[in-house]
Amino acid sequence: MDKITSPGYVLPQVLAIAKHQTLKGGVNQPLVVKAMGAVNYRSDEYVLKYRGGEGMNEMTSGLEMMGSFMAAQVEIATPEVAIVVVTDDFLAQLTGEPEYHNVFKGKGINFGSKYEKIKTDVYKGQTLTPEQTQQAARIFAFDLLIDNADRNDIKPNLFLAHDNLYVYDHEKAFGFLRLLALFQSKSPPWQLDDLAVNTAMKHFLFRWLKGNHRIDWDEAVSTFQCLDESFWPKALELLPAAWDNPTDNTYNRIRERTEGIVNHLTEFKTEIWTRLIQ
Repeated sequence: MDKITSPGYVLPQVLAIAKHQTLKGGVNQPLVVKAMGAVNYRSDEYVLKYRGGEGMNEMTSGLEMMGSFMAAQVEIATPEVAIVVVTDDFLAQLTGEPEYHNVFKGKGINFGSKYEKIKTDVYKGQTLTPEQTQQAARIFAFDLLIDNADRNDIKPNLFLAHDNLYVYDHEKAFGFLRLLALFQSKSPPWQLDDLAVNTAMKHFLFRWLKGNHRIDWDEAVSTFQCLDESFWPKALELLPAAWDNPTDNTYNRIRERTEGIVNHLTEFKTEIWTRLIQ
């Protein structure tokens, strides 16, 4: 996926026209669908994470998209995202299918991403190349940045394609948004509290990073500076209005936390090294 601040970037909108398969491994049972561009009429396969699937609604669809926008902006590989429109014609094809009632709740716009046909899972004990290990360090730091506990041994939410580590599934990221004020960390976001450290130790990629002195952590976090003043207005412009409830201040809170870390990258990197890696 390209950075959303790249010249000429357009968020694709596609119409679901046929179901190809259900991805049974996903908690929310996403569909792989054939979809056609609403403007260019080109067809391709997309993963449809419909509102109505477990854990998917307007808010989590927006978080999913924001996580992908941010990953691409810091130069982490992630599938190209799109708005996938579920129409009456598509629903008619699903009549009698087990997903029908849940997909019906997603009539209209939904989060989707381009389906990567040629990919492999990442597994424990696998040998990563030096380049992939460096990518793993950036992903690990990124998940600390977005407070994402959902890349673990149960759900790695990673795959390998084109010799790169790809990330996906960010609807459970930004965990700080779900904490009651009583349980919010009293530390600034660039300082890792005990909860953040314990969660990070369960990260799927931690096994490749712990004690690894060959990783360049300056390089790993350097691209986080791309989450700058040009990024946030563009991200909010692209997010569907129906997925943003201004009264809950969600995206301002995400921006404030992110900018706090970006403005203290040296301290953030030091926290990662001293509390987790060395």
